[in-house]
Amino acid sequence: MSPPKPLTMALCENISALQEFAWVRTDVVPEGGPCLVTVSEGSETELILEWVGGPSNATKWQYRQRNGYTGPQEAWTDIPASGATTSRYRVGGLEADDTYYFEIRAWIGNEPAVESNEARGSTPTRRYAGLPGMRLGQVSEGGRTWVLGANVIVDIPIGFRVMHSFGALSGGTVVFTMSEIESMSAQVFDLATGKDAGRVIEDAGPVSAGELNALFDQILESAWLVPMPIPTARPLTMALCENVSALQEFAWVRTDVVPEGGPCLVTVSDGSETELMLEWVGGPADATKWQYRQRKGYTGPQEAWTDIRGSGATTVRHRVEGLEAGATYYFEVRAWVGDEPAVESNEARGATASSEYAGLPLMSLGQVSEGGRSWVLGGSIIVDIPIGFRVMHSFGALSGGTVVFTMSEIESMSAQVFDLETGESAGRFIEDAGPASTGELNALFDQILESARFVP
Repeated sequence: MSPPKPLTMALCENISALQEFAWVRTDVVPEGGPCLVTVSEGSETELILEWVGGPSNATKWQYRQRNGYTGPQEAWTDIPASGATTSRYRVGGLEADDTYYFEIRAWIGNEPAVESNEARGSTPTRRYAGLPGMRLGQVSEGGRTWVLGANVIVDIPIGFRVMHSFGALSGGTVVFTMSEIESMSAQVFDLATGKDAGRVIEDAGPVSAGELNALFDQILESAWLVPMPIPTARPLTMALCENVSALQEFAWVRTDVVPEGGPCLVTVSDGSETELMLEWVGGPADATKWQYRQRKGYTGPQEAWTDIRGSGATTVRHRVEGLEAGATYYFEVRAWVGDEPAVESNEARGATASSEYAGLPLMSLGQVSEGGRSWVLGGSIIVDIPIGFRVMHSFGALSGGTVVFTMSEIESMSAQVFDLETGESAGRFIEDAGPASTGELNALFDQILESARFVP
């Protein structure tokens, strides 16, 4: 395939449409102004600005930038040796794994012309063996190898400009959609296998449907997996129970001390509006049955103890049904040994989900949330949590004028902080306290970040 064509207004409109599909912020091109886009070649510290339109008799061009959507606007900077034929510029000195917003404008003699749209640009991080990760909503240049999500490596042909335009769960499979910007055709990858999960061919460019299929086939043939285990949720342990309690205290959520000799109880949400899972560890090894009781709200009346049907010595979980959406409950469990009740558990708080967008549940503060599905963070960001990865919304606050959302992994107590304005990383804390290595935890958090998109 030949090198990429010069930018046109049609290509600019395609990029804007794909970014809107990816729920990435876009900006309208002012009347009479140039259309600006950013292109990544995989550099951690550089992005290319490309534009079309504006005055044909420009005597120089300038650009300006800001770091993050709420960052301060820097001063206009002259583009060296620019003039009437200038239509691209490489910006250096950027930070890895960061998001910037750029504008350009021409000058005609001593007068500035109409400014461009504000174009978003994201620098990548090195995901595996020095290879860059493809960022959501970012035009990515071919002629090199890219990492999709956190675990699939592909070779993009020279001249094939693509964009990570969507990431989601589809029938229990985490998928990654990569769109070709000229035709707006798309290839969907199964991130668990690196295989084809669907394809949409739009015969909108000069390349035929057959040629597009051949190029996507070539990319699929190049795909291979980064060595990374897919985790499974481990059975509850006293150590995990203590982690959950510590994270809830950090989130300023009411916790209760486990009585001496009693079981430690936690609640888990899989996104249901009417159900919560009770899980516990400890208590008598010779239990003949288990019971639970609940109350709605911290001051609500305590309901009677209810037998857990079919329970016995090996029972360690029970799904409670018939709850109200978006409500908070408090639960206890206890064993019976013959005709005598044993020591009760701690009182565990549980919050049912509420459907925030398109049936997707909102992640509640202080609630253990199950992976293997999409969740809404803070009412504005959608993320896909991998199977076996149990997390908790452990904190939300303003940080330097930015609204942030902290999501902690309960086994290692590592945390990823999200900027709710942009969906980008606002910090990460890796605790090497669980069986997963630091590299594996970073890779899983990278995968979650890559899946982030805005609720419209």
